[in-house]
Amino acid sequence: MSKENTIKLLKLLLKISVSSVALYFVFRSVNIRDIFKIIKNSDYWILFPTVLLYLISKYITAIRFQLFLKVIDINIPDSLNFRLYLLGMYYNLLLPGGVGGDGYKVYYLHKLFKSPLKNLLSLSIIDRVSGMVAILLLGEICAVFLFYKHSVLFYLSLISLPITLAGYWGGLYLFYKNYLSVFNKTNIQSLSGQLLQVVCIILLLLLVNVKQDYLPYVFVFLVSSIVAAFPFTIGGIGARELTFLYGAEYLNLDMNASVTVSMLFYLITAFSSLCGIYFGIFPEKVNVEGRPN
Repeated sequence: MSKENTIKLLKLLLKISVSSVALYFVFRSVNIRDIFKIIKNSDYWILFPTVLLYLISKYITAIRFQLFLKVIDINIPDSLNFRLYLLGMYYNLLLPGGVGGDGYKVYYLHKLFKSPLKNLLSLSIIDRVSGMVAILLLGEICAVFLFYKHSVLFYLSLISLPITLAGYWGGLYLFYKNYLSVFNKTNIQSLSGQLLQVVCIILLLLLVNVKQDYLPYVFVFLVSSIVAAFPFTIGGIGARELTFLYGAEYLNLDMNASVTVSMLFYLITAFSSLCGIYFGIFPEKVNVEGRPN
């Protein structure tokens, strides 16, 4: 085995270990029987609109990616873009310790359009940052309403809103000025996609019979989304649940319901990612627009 493959294997084993330890702490702190009881008494029909809204949120994200592509003069049909995005989701699930979906999209577009790898890698990073900025902004808005009685946290949340937006705009202006042409549109798309995922969390809370005080749960979900984005675990599993656990403890929320919602959300993301399995088995079916592979 080469040194590079050895390093990749060690990183994967480390991620598996971190996820396992995080899940151990989570399940040690909650009552497993209560979680099964919550799931048993849930309104399962709510899962259908939740999965649908999640898929719509990913479609909006795919449109955002397509808009970023146009900035570097890559124009692909909507159908190809969404098929490629579904395949990327599938590879993110299948290859959590390897190249992943983002890397595959960069490779595929470089192969298809001969666009410089530097441009595609930059685009991939900006696409990720755009989504993260949307999560930060929504989290800060939640914090403003959640901590309005705590003067320090309230003002910190209020001040951080324009700082986050200005920091993102300033970073693009300094290093990737050409992307400012789609700044407003992509921000709206990012916020729209993330808001739909917030609705998904509210629906999951309804599913587990939490019918009030959604704001703190939504805030914890947004924080967990940021934590899960860091590549320390397998697809964020363990990190999200641990964040929900400690967030529930800090904000006096129902721990069992919080962990259950977190696990259900992960299962929805995994199930949705499997929508790209057909293109994973038959990757040649991704490109049916007649362009050379």
